[in-house]
Amino acid sequence: MYNNEEVAVSGLFNNIPVNVGRSTVLIRGNVIIGVPRLGTMYIP
Repeated sequence: MYNNEEVAVSGLFNNIPVNVGRSTVLIRGNVIIGVPRLGTMYIP
């Protein structure tokens, strides 16, 4: 689910590329108690 990378317990993440269909979408958000919460998604 997370490309075999560890998810931080808490903190921000910024401009993470994710493939959705044939498009690459950048996501921003934060991690709260190990749960990623998406804030913004956009196509560059």
